[in-house]
Amino acid sequence: MKTTGYWGNSTLRSPITDPIWSRVSFKPLAAQIHRLWDALLTTMTASEELQVWQTQRRDGTARWHVYDPMDGRRLQFASEGEVRQWLEERYYVR
Repeated sequence: MKTTGYWGNSTLRSPITDPIWSRVSFKPLAAQIHRLWDALLTTMTASEELQVWQTQRRDGTARWHVYDPMDGRRLQFASEGEVRQWLEERYYVR
């Protein structure tokens, strides 16, 4: 693509058609941006509330997960009853 400008005649290449851009991968950059975004959201929405959630293993058994942001602990339990027992002990100790 030829253009004429202040500096005279010059040949400009489009970044899309430039052969060097065809060899550049933007995937690592996208992954870094994604990690940065996740960290930003985590920081902005961080609270001191206890987080409890349930997952299911491949064999169908349930696992209970607890994250305590006050002391940074992550715990796993096999049943809801174990989680309740841990919660009671946690609040009686504090």
